[in-house]
Amino acid sequence: MSALRHKIKIAEPTYGPGDYGDLVLKPPEEWNTVATVWAAYRDLSGREFFAARQTNAELTGEFKIRYRAGIKSSHKIIWGERVFDLDGPPRDIDGKRQWLYINVKEVVE
Repeated sequence: MSALRHKIKIAEPTYGPGDYGDLVLKPPEEWNTVATVWAAYRDLSGREFFAARQTNAELTGEFKIRYRAGIKSSHKIIWGERVFDLDGPPRDIDGKRQWLYINVKEVVE
């Protein structure tokens, strides 16, 4: 994986009241930023699927960042205008607390 050359935000989504009293996800600009870090990114795969007669593309990838505690699978990654869902908890592959590998999914409509 290449050098850490992409600046990303790790964010905690926030929710607010919807039109019917339920909670709805607020836009990314209103989320709480947990950290801003440098990362390396690589694509893992891409696929297209049909949902409600609409074609969507699902892209999966992996970010590599310096180790840090406190990142949860409920957090999201913002990279420029792109927003990624974490696809499981971050992994410290070798157990040395040097790097974290974060698998992500991005659905593009």
